[in-house]
Amino acid sequence: MIVWFGRTPRPTNRLSMPSASFAVVFVSIALLSFLGCNETPDEPQTEVVPAKVLNVKDFGAKGDGRSDDYEALQYAASALCQTPNATLLFPEGTYRIDRHRVAGGPQENSVQNIRYVGCKGNTITGVKATIAVDGDFRRRADTRQNGSFLSYADSVVPFEMVRSSGFRIVGFQVVGNVDKMSRDPNVALGSAAGILTISCRDYFIEDLTVRGFGGDGIRLGEDSQSADQGVHLVNVTSTHNARQGLTIVNVRGADIVNSMFVENGRTGAYGSHSPAAGVAIQPVRYASDQDPSGDITFDRCRFEENLGPQFLSERPDLVDSITIKDSYVKSTLPDASATAFMSTPKNGVVQGSTFDIAAGRGVALAGYSADLYLAIKSLVYSKNNFNLGDNKGLIAPVQPAPVELVGNNVRVENRTKDPSLLRLDYLKVFENNFIFEANSGYSGVHPTILFEKGNETVRNNTYKTDRTEPGYFDVYYGHDVIASGEIFQNPANFKRYP
Repeated sequence: MIVWFGRTPRPTNRLSMPSASFAVVFVSIALLSFLGCNETPDEPQTEVVPAKVLNVKDFGAKGDGRSDDYEALQYAASALCQTPNATLLFPEGTYRIDRHRVAGGPQENSVQNIRYVGCKGNTITGVKATIAVDGDFRRRADTRQNGSFLSYADSVVPFEMVRSSGFRIVGFQVVGNVDKMSRDPNVALGSAAGILTISCRDYFIEDLTVRGFGGDGIRLGEDSQSADQGVHLVNVTSTHNARQGLTIVNVRGADIVNSMFVENGRTGAYGSHSPAAGVAIQPVRYASDQDPSGDITFDRCRFEENLGPQFLSERPDLVDSITIKDSYVKSTLPDASATAFMSTPKNGVVQGSTFDIAAGRGVALAGYSADLYLAIKSLVYSKNNFNLGDNKGLIAPVQPAPVELVGNNVRVENRTKDPSLLRLDYLKVFENNFIFEANSGYSGVHPTILFEKGNETVRNNTYKTDRTEPGYFDVYYGHDVIASGEIFQNPANFKRYP
């Protein structure tokens, strides 16, 4: 080690007195360092200790796809959370949990979820690792409660994170095997999930797939009025779970990035649990003074072909803010009762996203409950592409609500069931939108766009069609709607009222 004091000396053949003084100091320090002395004894020394790595196989896990690794995973989870900042490594392989929970009745057992309690700064890493839980059992109607049939049997949750912070779960395939599961008629949802968090904060779940659980793929902020905070989901896929791909219960501050929630509610013979959504934000009020869920952002996510809604949030009184941007929503499933998309927080933004909605009820811009509209402060849909098929299209609120549609492209086609192509009542702003009415949406009964009542601002929108034959589309403005700057590019195929 070379230590220079002052300016870099010029080369010379002689030692001047200042240079000699520097040399003496340098040699003295070097000798002291060699003898183990500290040249700055008043400053504490920081020792860099490498993070400890625990290998799950050291706890008895086999990862061979045949052995039951349940006990080993329990031991490993306990050891990890007693070792702050340590990493738990799952080498390549399939780690089976070859048992399930039975919480009562003559077959009751002591099987528990794999619980990580009080972890601090830990990382759980899979290297081409799969965790597969037992799904080969029947959920029987063992008891009845509040009119619902309940089963004592349920799957083990392989990652139950409790009061943990600063952790990461990365690099796994987590498989619930619901395709091997059966149930008695009308048996209600249990608590199965691939990943479950309770009172956690500042964590990452990334680069993994969760599929085939009898409940939610991922469930965040469960069972506590203390909301999860600082949540990050990155490159996550959740698919073919019986209920949601992702359920957010109580979470404050979440970034979900580049993640996919597809074909949930589609499990085969087991069936689904309502609402069978891609993502559902379903807060629970545990106390009157608890913080609301909110500050939740979905960025570059995909919500596709889930059995129920692709995205669902309907409690503006309990959810403060949601942003969805640069994402993709697709629904072609034939269930006419399923709303394809509904995001109704207190404050919401949906921007830069594409909606391919060929079936179902369409896009509910502000939900259906007039009782909750008073809790909404602002919902803005901006610069989105709406491709709407044989459904109700964009479903407006039934009473005045602060909903704004600005700068969107709306295409309507293949309409056969409802002559109202778009019913856009009670919107605060409908401005600078481009509406394309495809000839395939013409049913011969003058399909209609309705601004019938309650709209505050309708202006500078452009209407176009590719219809060249006789017949026209109605555009109806109610008596209390003041519209300005409206442009009809094919005036012969549009009839405006009044």
